[in-house]
Amino acid sequence: MQILARNSPTNALSAMSPKRQWMSAAAGVDLFLTAGGDGRILVDPVTKRNRYATTATPSRHEIFLSSSTASTITSRAYQAVEMAWAELTADTNDCQGINAWFDRIRARLLDLYGIEGSDVILTGYGTDAELIGLAIAESVLGGRLTNVVIAPAETGRGVLRAARGAHFLDSTPFGQDRRAGSPLNGWDNADIAVEPIEIRDSQGNLRGAANVDAEARLRASAAIQKGRSVLLHRLETSKTGRSGLTVAAASQILAGAPNQVLVVVDCCQLRCSRERVQQLLQLGFMVAITGSKFFGGPPFSGALLLPPKILGRIRQLALPDGLADYSSRLDWSPDLRAKVWMRWTNAANLGLGLRRIAALSEMERFFALPDDLRSKVLVASVVESVAVF
Repeated sequence: MQILARNSPTNALSAMSPKRQWMSAAAGVDLFLTAGGDGRILVDPVTKRNRYATTATPSRHEIFLSSSTASTITSRAYQAVEMAWAELTADTNDCQGINAWFDRIRARLLDLYGIEGSDVILTGYGTDAELIGLAIAESVLGGRLTNVVIAPAETGRGVLRAARGAHFLDSTPFGQDRRAGSPLNGWDNADIAVEPIEIRDSQGNLRGAANVDAEARLRASAAIQKGRSVLLHRLETSKTGRSGLTVAAASQILAGAPNQVLVVVDCCQLRCSRERVQQLLQLGFMVAITGSKFFGGPPFSGALLLPPKILGRIRQLALPDGLADYSSRLDWSPDLRAKVWMRWTNAANLGLGLRRIAALSEMERFFALPDDLRSKVLVASVVESVAVF
Protein backbone atom coordinates (compact mmCIF):
# COMPACT_ATOMS: atom_id res chain seq x y z
CA MET A 1 0.00 0.00 0.00
CA GLN A 2 1.54 3.29 -1.08
CA ILE A 3 0.70 6.93 -0.64
CA LEU A 4 -0.48 9.12 -3.48
CA ALA A 5 0.00 12.87 -3.14
CA ARG A 6 -2.35 14.82 -5.33
CA ASN A 7 -2.24 18.48 -6.28
CA SER A 8 -3.62 19.70 -2.94
CA PRO A 9 -2.04 18.61 0.37
CA THR A 10 -5.49 17.93 1.77
CA ASN A 11 -5.94 15.28 -0.89
CA ALA A 12 -2.75 13.47 0.03
CA LEU A 13 -4.58 10.44 1.40
CA SER A 14 -7.63 10.50 -0.84
CA ALA A 15 -6.24 7.53 -2.75
CA MET A 16 -3.79 4.71 -2.15
CA SER A 17 -2.38 2.53 -4.87
CA PRO A 18 0.34 -0.14 -4.99
CA LYS A 19 1.40 1.29 -8.37
CA ARG A 20 2.62 4.54 -6.78
CA GLN A 21 6.00 5.13 -5.19
CA TRP A 22 6.64 6.31 -1.65
CA MET A 23 7.51 9.98 -1.41
CA SER A 24 10.93 10.96 -0.04
CA ALA A 25 11.06 11.33 3.73
CA ALA A 26 11.87 15.06 3.66
CA ALA A 27 9.05 15.95 1.28
CA GLY A 28 6.64 13.60 3.02
CA VAL A 29 6.99 15.05 6.52
CA ASP A 30 6.46 18.66 5.52
CA LEU A 31 3.59 17.85 3.17
CA PHE A 32 1.71 15.51 5.44
CA LEU A 33 1.94 17.75 8.51
CA THR A 34 -0.46 20.07 6.67
CA ALA A 35 -2.53 17.29 5.07
CA GLY A 36 -5.76 15.72 6.22
CA GLY A 37 -6.96 18.58 8.39
CA ASP A 38 -9.16 20.91 6.24
CA GLY A 39 -8.29 24.41 5.08
CA ARG A 40 -7.47 25.82 8.49
CA ILE A 41 -3.99 24.29 8.58
CA LEU A 42 -2.99 24.89 4.98
CA VAL A 43 0.05 27.17 4.91
CA ASP A 44 -0.13 30.49 3.08
CA PRO A 45 2.61 30.50 0.40
CA VAL A 46 3.63 34.06 1.33
CA THR A 47 3.45 34.14 5.13
CA LYS A 48 4.23 30.43 5.59
CA ARG A 49 1.54 30.38 8.27
CA ASN A 50 -1.91 28.84 8.57
CA ARG A 51 -5.11 30.47 9.82
CA TYR A 52 -3.94 29.96 13.39
CA ALA A 53 -0.77 31.95 12.60
CA THR A 54 1.37 28.87 13.28
CA THR A 55 3.89 27.27 10.97
CA ALA A 56 4.08 23.64 9.88
CA THR A 57 7.77 23.35 10.75
CA PRO A 58 9.63 24.52 13.87
CA SER A 59 9.99 28.26 14.37
CA ARG A 60 12.90 28.41 16.78
CA HIS A 61 12.63 32.13 17.52
CA GLU A 62 9.02 32.01 18.67
CA ILE A 63 7.56 30.75 21.94
CA PHE A 64 4.05 29.29 22.23
CA LEU A 65 2.87 28.88 25.79
CA SER A 66 0.02 26.38 26.01
CA SER A 67 -2.25 28.03 23.46
CA SER A 68 -6.01 27.55 23.78
CA THR A 69 -6.18 26.83 20.03
CA ALA A 70 -2.90 25.77 18.41
CA SER A 71 0.87 26.00 18.62
CA THR A 72 3.72 25.70 16.16
CA ILE A 73 5.38 22.29 16.28
CA THR A 74 8.50 22.18 18.46
CA SER A 75 11.89 20.97 17.26
CA ARG A 76 11.62 17.98 19.58
CA ALA A 77 8.20 17.00 18.25
CA TYR A 78 9.34 17.53 14.66
CA GLN A 79 12.22 15.11 15.24
CA ALA A 80 9.74 12.56 16.57
CA VAL A 81 7.71 12.98 13.38
CA GLU A 82 10.78 12.52 11.19
CA MET A 83 11.67 9.31 13.04
CA ALA A 84 8.11 8.00 12.74
CA TRP A 85 8.00 8.80 9.02
CA ALA A 86 11.32 7.06 8.44
CA GLU A 87 10.04 4.02 10.32
CA LEU A 88 6.87 3.92 8.25
CA THR A 89 8.50 4.43 4.86
CA ALA A 90 11.21 1.85 5.62
CA ASP A 91 8.63 -0.91 6.11
CA THR A 92 8.58 -3.09 3.02
CA ASN A 93 5.26 -4.71 3.94
CA ASP A 94 3.18 -1.59 3.33
CA CYS A 95 -0.28 -2.78 4.34
CA GLN A 96 0.71 -4.49 7.58
CA GLY A 97 3.19 -1.73 8.39
CA ILE A 98 0.72 1.13 8.22
CA ASN A 99 -1.90 -0.82 10.17
CA ALA A 100 0.58 -1.53 12.94
CA TRP A 101 1.79 2.09 12.86
CA PHE A 102 -1.69 3.41 13.64
CA ASP A 103 -2.27 0.66 16.21
CA ARG A 104 0.81 1.88 18.08
CA ILE A 105 -0.43 5.48 18.06
CA ARG A 106 -3.72 4.44 19.63
CA ALA A 107 -1.93 2.21 22.14
CA ARG A 108 0.27 5.11 23.27
CA LEU A 109 -2.80 7.29 23.80
CA LEU A 110 -4.53 4.57 25.81
CA ASP A 111 -1.38 4.09 27.89
CA LEU A 112 -1.61 7.75 28.89
CA TYR A 113 -5.35 8.21 29.36
CA GLY A 114 -7.25 4.97 28.91
CA ILE A 115 -8.67 2.53 31.42
CA GLU A 116 -8.98 -1.24 31.13
CA GLY A 117 -11.33 -2.12 28.30
CA SER A 118 -11.46 1.38 26.77
CA ASP A 119 -10.77 2.24 23.13
CA VAL A 120 -9.86 5.35 21.17
CA ILE A 121 -10.71 6.85 17.76
CA LEU A 122 -8.29 9.33 16.24
CA THR A 123 -9.85 12.63 15.21
CA GLY A 124 -8.55 15.87 13.80
CA TYR A 125 -10.14 18.54 15.94
CA GLY A 126 -12.69 18.61 18.75
CA THR A 127 -15.37 19.48 16.22
CA ASP A 128 -14.57 16.29 14.29
CA ALA A 129 -14.92 14.41 17.59
CA GLU A 130 -18.37 15.97 17.98
CA LEU A 131 -19.45 14.44 14.66
CA ILE A 132 -18.11 11.02 15.61
CA GLY A 133 -19.63 11.13 19.10
CA LEU A 134 -22.96 12.11 17.57
CA ALA A 135 -22.77 9.24 15.07
CA ILE A 136 -22.02 6.74 17.83
CA ALA A 137 -24.86 8.06 19.99
CA GLU A 138 -27.36 7.89 17.14
CA SER A 139 -26.30 4.34 16.29
CA VAL A 140 -26.28 3.07 19.89
CA LEU A 141 -29.42 4.85 21.12
CA GLY A 142 -31.44 4.87 17.90
CA GLY A 143 -34.50 6.94 17.07
CA ARG A 144 -34.86 10.69 17.31
CA LEU A 145 -31.99 12.42 19.09
CA THR A 146 -31.65 15.60 21.13
CA ASN A 147 -28.10 16.90 21.47
CA VAL A 148 -27.69 18.99 24.62
CA VAL A 149 -24.56 21.10 24.08
CA ILE A 150 -22.95 23.00 26.93
CA ALA A 151 -21.39 26.44 26.32
CA PRO A 152 -20.82 26.35 22.56
CA ALA A 153 -19.59 29.96 22.74
CA GLU A 154 -16.74 28.75 24.97
CA THR A 155 -15.55 25.99 22.64
CA GLY A 156 -15.67 26.54 18.88
CA ARG A 157 -17.73 28.28 16.22
CA GLY A 158 -18.50 25.10 14.32
CA VAL A 159 -19.72 23.05 17.28
CA LEU A 160 -23.43 23.75 16.88
CA ARG A 161 -23.33 22.84 13.19
CA ALA A 162 -21.53 19.59 13.93
CA ALA A 163 -23.91 18.92 16.82
CA ARG A 164 -26.83 18.66 14.38
CA GLY A 165 -24.90 16.49 11.93
CA ALA A 166 -23.92 19.25 9.48
CA HIS A 167 -20.68 20.27 7.81
CA PHE A 168 -19.14 23.02 9.90
CA LEU A 169 -16.83 24.37 7.17
CA ASP A 170 -16.79 24.48 3.39
CA SER A 171 -13.72 22.22 3.35
CA THR A 172 -13.08 18.77 4.82
CA PRO A 173 -9.91 16.92 5.91
CA PHE A 174 -9.66 15.07 2.59
CA GLY A 175 -10.17 18.06 0.33
CA GLN A 176 -13.82 17.71 -0.63
CA ASP A 177 -15.83 20.87 -1.16
CA ARG A 178 -18.92 20.92 1.04
CA ARG A 179 -21.37 23.64 2.00
CA ALA A 180 -21.10 24.65 5.65
CA GLY A 181 -24.40 24.04 7.40
CA SER A 182 -25.59 21.33 5.02
CA PRO A 183 -26.15 17.86 6.52
CA LEU A 184 -23.63 15.09 6.07
CA ASN A 185 -24.61 12.45 3.55
CA GLY A 186 -26.78 9.97 5.43
CA TRP A 187 -28.09 12.58 7.84
CA ASP A 188 -30.21 14.44 5.28
CA ASN A 189 -33.45 13.38 6.97
CA ALA A 190 -32.14 12.69 10.47
CA ASP A 191 -34.18 14.06 13.37
CA ILE A 192 -31.40 15.66 15.40
CA ALA A 193 -32.40 18.58 17.62
CA VAL A 194 -29.73 20.76 19.23
CA GLU A 195 -30.35 22.31 22.65
CA PRO A 196 -27.51 24.71 23.63
CA ILE A 197 -27.04 25.68 27.27
CA GLU A 198 -24.79 28.64 27.99
CA ILE A 199 -22.73 28.96 31.16
CA ARG A 200 -22.78 32.77 30.97
CA ASP A 201 -25.70 35.19 30.99
CA SER A 202 -26.34 37.87 28.37
CA GLN A 203 -23.89 40.18 30.15
CA GLY A 204 -21.09 37.61 30.06
CA ASN A 205 -21.30 36.80 33.76
CA LEU A 206 -20.97 33.17 34.84
CA ARG A 207 -24.20 31.44 35.77
CA GLY A 208 -24.33 29.38 38.92
CA ALA A 209 -23.50 25.69 38.51
CA ALA A 210 -26.85 24.73 40.06
CA ASN A 211 -28.70 26.76 37.41
CA VAL A 212 -26.80 25.12 34.57
CA ASP A 213 -27.44 21.67 36.07
CA ALA A 214 -31.13 22.42 36.50
CA GLU A 215 -31.48 23.55 32.88
CA ALA A 216 -29.69 20.42 31.64
CA ARG A 217 -32.00 18.19 33.68
CA LEU A 218 -35.01 20.05 32.30
CA ARG A 219 -33.87 19.79 28.66
CA ALA A 220 -32.97 16.11 28.96
CA SER A 221 -36.18 15.22 30.79
CA ALA A 222 -38.34 17.02 28.23
CA ALA A 223 -36.65 15.17 25.37
CA ILE A 224 -36.98 11.78 27.08
CA GLN A 225 -40.67 12.34 27.81
CA LYS A 226 -41.17 12.90 24.08
CA GLY A 227 -39.54 9.55 23.35
CA ARG A 228 -36.27 11.05 22.16
CA SER A 229 -32.74 9.89 22.96
CA VAL A 230 -30.24 12.36 24.43
CA LEU A 231 -26.57 13.03 23.84
CA LEU A 232 -25.55 15.11 26.84
CA HIS A 233 -22.37 17.21 26.92
CA ARG A 234 -20.17 18.27 29.79
CA LEU A 235 -17.48 20.92 29.29
CA GLU A 236 -14.28 20.27 31.24
CA THR A 237 -12.39 23.58 31.12
CA SER A 238 -13.07 25.81 28.14
CA LYS A 239 -10.81 28.27 26.35
CA THR A 240 -11.63 30.71 29.15
CA GLY A 241 -10.83 28.17 31.85
CA ARG A 242 -14.45 27.47 32.76
CA SER A 243 -16.52 24.29 33.01
CA GLY A 244 -20.19 23.52 32.64
CA LEU A 245 -22.62 20.85 33.90
CA THR A 246 -21.29 19.10 36.98
CA VAL A 247 -20.19 15.50 36.81
CA ALA A 248 -22.75 14.67 39.49
CA ALA A 249 -25.62 16.09 37.41
CA ALA A 250 -24.44 14.34 34.25
CA SER A 251 -24.21 11.04 36.14
CA GLN A 252 -27.71 11.48 37.58
CA ILE A 253 -29.24 12.22 34.18
CA LEU A 254 -27.52 9.17 32.70
CA ALA A 255 -28.58 6.93 35.61
CA GLY A 256 -32.18 8.07 35.26
CA ALA A 257 -32.47 6.88 31.67
CA PRO A 258 -29.44 4.71 30.81
CA ASN A 259 -31.02 3.34 27.63
CA GLN A 260 -31.83 6.79 26.28
CA VAL A 261 -28.80 8.87 27.29
CA LEU A 262 -25.12 8.97 26.42
CA VAL A 263 -22.67 11.51 27.83
CA VAL A 264 -19.67 13.02 26.06
CA VAL A 265 -17.18 15.26 27.86
CA ASP A 266 -15.21 17.97 26.08
CA CYS A 267 -11.73 17.69 27.56
CA CYS A 268 -10.12 19.11 24.43
CA GLN A 269 -8.10 21.70 26.34
CA LEU A 270 -6.73 18.87 28.54
CA ARG A 271 -6.19 21.29 31.42
CA CYS A 272 -7.18 18.53 33.81
CA SER A 273 -5.40 15.57 35.32
CA ARG A 274 -5.04 12.17 33.73
CA GLU A 275 -6.93 10.79 36.72
CA ARG A 276 -9.86 13.06 35.90
CA VAL A 277 -10.09 11.74 32.35
CA GLN A 278 -9.93 8.17 33.63
CA GLN A 279 -12.64 8.91 36.22
CA LEU A 280 -14.91 10.18 33.44
CA LEU A 281 -14.32 6.98 31.46
CA GLN A 282 -15.10 4.88 34.54
CA LEU A 283 -18.43 6.71 34.78
CA GLY A 284 -19.25 5.60 31.26
CA PHE A 285 -18.68 8.94 29.50
CA MET A 286 -17.05 9.41 26.10
CA VAL A 287 -14.16 11.88 26.36
CA ALA A 288 -12.82 14.13 23.58
CA ILE A 289 -9.19 15.22 23.92
CA THR A 290 -6.59 17.02 21.80
CA GLY A 291 -2.84 17.38 21.99
CA SER A 292 -2.84 20.88 20.52
CA LYS A 293 -4.00 22.98 23.47
CA PHE A 294 -2.35 22.54 26.87
CA PHE A 295 0.31 20.22 25.49
CA GLY A 296 1.37 22.56 22.70
CA GLY A 297 1.21 19.99 19.93
CA PRO A 298 0.39 20.97 16.35
CA PRO A 299 -3.25 21.65 15.42
CA PHE A 300 -5.48 18.76 14.36
CA SER A 301 -4.18 16.09 16.74
CA GLY A 302 -7.29 14.92 18.57
CA ALA A 303 -8.97 11.74 19.75
CA LEU A 304 -12.24 10.42 21.17
CA LEU A 305 -11.91 7.98 24.08
CA LEU A 306 -14.68 5.39 24.45
CA PRO A 307 -15.45 3.74 27.82
CA PRO A 308 -16.10 0.00 28.29
CA LYS A 309 -19.73 0.70 29.23
CA ILE A 310 -20.44 2.11 25.78
CA LEU A 311 -18.24 -0.37 23.92
CA GLY A 312 -20.21 -3.19 25.53
CA ARG A 313 -23.40 -1.85 23.95
CA ILE A 314 -21.99 -1.70 20.43
CA ARG A 315 -22.89 -4.63 18.22
CA GLN A 316 -22.95 -2.80 14.91
CA LEU A 317 -22.23 0.86 14.21
CA ALA A 318 -24.43 2.17 11.41
CA LEU A 319 -22.67 5.45 10.65
CA PRO A 320 -23.66 8.06 8.04
CA ASP A 321 -21.60 7.77 4.86
CA GLY A 322 -20.76 11.47 5.14
CA LEU A 323 -18.63 10.74 8.21
CA ALA A 324 -16.04 9.38 5.76
CA ASP A 325 -15.38 13.02 4.81
CA TYR A 326 -13.81 13.43 8.27
CA SER A 327 -12.62 10.00 9.35
CA SER A 328 -10.50 7.31 7.73
CA ARG A 329 -10.57 3.57 8.30
CA LEU A 330 -7.32 3.37 10.28
CA ASP A 331 -8.41 6.10 12.69
CA TRP A 332 -10.50 3.30 14.24
CA SER A 333 -9.21 0.20 16.04
CA PRO A 334 -9.60 -3.23 14.40
CA ASP A 335 -12.34 -4.15 16.90
CA LEU A 336 -14.39 -1.07 16.04
CA ARG A 337 -13.74 -1.32 12.30
CA ALA A 338 -15.23 -4.81 12.35
CA LYS A 339 -18.51 -3.33 13.62
CA VAL A 340 -18.74 -0.26 11.39
CA TRP A 341 -21.24 -0.10 8.57
CA MET A 342 -19.96 2.72 6.40
CA ARG A 343 -18.32 3.17 3.02
CA TRP A 344 -14.80 4.30 3.83
CA THR A 345 -13.36 6.58 1.16
CA ASN A 346 -9.90 6.88 2.73
CA ALA A 347 -7.76 4.11 4.12
CA ALA A 348 -5.61 6.34 6.31
CA ASN A 349 -4.86 9.93 7.24
CA LEU A 350 -1.09 10.09 7.55
CA GLY A 351 -1.16 13.79 8.35
CA LEU A 352 -3.32 13.10 11.39
CA GLY A 353 -1.05 10.24 12.42
CA LEU A 354 2.08 12.37 12.20
CA ARG A 355 0.53 15.28 14.09
CA ARG A 356 -0.72 12.85 16.73
CA ILE A 357 2.83 11.50 17.11
CA ALA A 358 4.13 15.06 17.50
CA ALA A 359 1.60 15.71 20.26
CA LEU A 360 2.34 12.36 21.92
CA SER A 361 6.02 13.25 22.15
CA GLU A 362 5.06 16.35 24.17
CA MET A 363 2.50 14.49 26.27
CA GLU A 364 4.82 11.63 27.19
CA ARG A 365 7.54 14.09 28.15
CA PHE A 366 5.08 15.85 30.47
CA PHE A 367 4.06 12.60 32.14
CA ALA A 368 7.70 11.78 32.79
CA LEU A 369 7.76 14.72 35.23
CA PRO A 370 7.08 14.25 38.98
CA ASP A 371 3.41 14.19 39.97
CA ASP A 372 3.57 17.32 42.13
CA LEU A 373 5.20 19.37 39.37
CA ARG A 374 2.59 18.23 36.84
CA SER A 375 -0.18 19.28 39.23
CA LYS A 376 1.32 22.74 39.69
CA VAL A 377 1.65 23.22 35.95
CA LEU A 378 -1.98 22.22 35.35
CA VAL A 379 -3.25 24.61 38.04
CA ALA A 380 -1.13 27.45 36.67
CA SER A 381 -2.41 26.76 33.16
CA VAL A 382 -6.06 27.06 34.19
CA VAL A 383 -5.42 30.18 36.28
CA GLU A 384 -3.58 31.81 33.38
CA SER A 385 -6.36 31.05 30.89
CA VAL A 386 -8.93 32.60 33.25
CA ALA A 387 -6.75 35.69 33.73
CA VAL A 388 -6.28 36.19 29.98
CA PHE A 389 -10.03 36.17 29.34
